[in-house]
Amino acid sequence: DRPLRGFDSYIVEGLVKEMERTNLPLHTHKVPVKLEKTTDGITIHFEDGTSHTASQVIWATGRRPNVKGLQLEKAGVTLNERGFIQVDEYQNTVVEGIYALGDV
Repeated sequence: DRPLRGFDSYIVEGLVKEMERTNLPLHTHKVPVKLEKTTDGITIHFEDGTSHTASQVIWATGRRPNVKGLQLEKAGVTLNERGFIQVDEYQNTVVEGIYALGDV
């Protein structure tokens, strides 16, 4: 899997390359079960029995759509099953000339 699902591939590829270049580990397909503060930092214990110790942890659990109050239905813009604005691969909505960017 990859980080930043839904973002343009060039952004994701740039992030992954920079993380590799700077030796920042990216743990995908891992289920964290415990965070433990230690003298070395924070140890993350995973469901598969492995662990990783770091000085800082970013816990990214996903995003929620921020469309409240936009009255999208008046413009004919539709939402997908998760509540995000329905778009194609170029961020076009179903209404010509209306694009969805950011956390909408």
